[in-house]
Amino acid sequence: MPPRRQARILLVVKRTALERMSERDRRQLIRAHVFDEAQLLAAHRQHHSTVDQVRSAIGKHLVHECWVGDCTPEDIAGADCIVSVGGDGTVFGIHAWMHPGQRLLAVNSDPRHSVGHFTRCSVAQVQPTLDAYHKGREQLEHFPRLQVTIHGPDGQVSGQGPYPIINDCLFTNKNPAAMTRYQISEDQEASELHNSSGVWIATAAGATAAIASAGFHHSCHPCQPALLYQVREPFHTRVSRDRVQRSDGNNADDLRLTRGVQMPPHCLRLTAAAPGMRLYLDGAHSTIPVGAGHSAVFAPYAEALTCLLPVVKA
Repeated sequence: MPPRRQARILLVVKRTALERMSERDRRQLIRAHVFDEAQLLAAHRQHHSTVDQVRSAIGKHLVHECWVGDCTPEDIAGADCIVSVGGDGTVFGIHAWMHPGQRLLAVNSDPRHSVGHFTRCSVAQVQPTLDAYHKGREQLEHFPRLQVTIHGPDGQVSGQGPYPIINDCLFTNKNPAAMTRYQISEDQEASELHNSSGVWIATAAGATAAIASAGFHHSCHPCQPALLYQVREPFHTRVSRDRVQRSDGNNADDLRLTRGVQMPPHCLRLTAAAPGMRLYLDGAHSTIPVGAGHSAVFAPYAEALTCLLPVVKA
């Protein structure tokens, strides 16, 4: 039998919508009849009940507890295992700081209303899953990630990257009503100059999220290495539109790089053709400016996110 681990566990919890909302906003939403106060209160109580039960299951192995918004790289570095309680957004807020060898147990605190692609562990599964981990009998899931680095006009890496991506990334204008202008290429030979509303880039795990709402549909297992992309609302010039209507889509003026599937991923380059471009990583958890003439270069990230597979009690 493997020796019992004396693991250091960090507990990371989200703040509920009720805790994040001001009293003034709450009253105004109730007055406008666009707000279900009973559901919000129920979700708040359910979350804190889950946190209490998870805290009890961790027991003496708990070394620190923090809100996801207050968590630091130092908090993550001091743990062998991170237990998150909330939804997928809680995972998005901490995964970038995890290092090889660490394990994540992601607990869904509101499974009735939360999608939870990563947070698949229920509160009832926490104790048996941690027991298996302490005994060295855990089962693991590995979610491949992407990375993005910013390159200057001279081709040199600019900024602090690479920045890991577990779910998806949006390349767009900082003004949501403004045109997103960029050059797109998958290799050094073929490229196109686009005007659009932006580009979604996703991992296989993020394939059913925002990129799917933008019209991308491709079946792949969430643990497959993949780079998927979908251009939002590409704009065609008048000449291009006329030719597309009369052709089979193979004209030189037609846009071809509006969606793509790389399995395994190799490279996608988006070069800002105007000032004001931004990257939004894993929702709004990280925002990175992309200066005029600078490129966002996407590639596979070296380390997958390693999660504990929930144990189903017999």
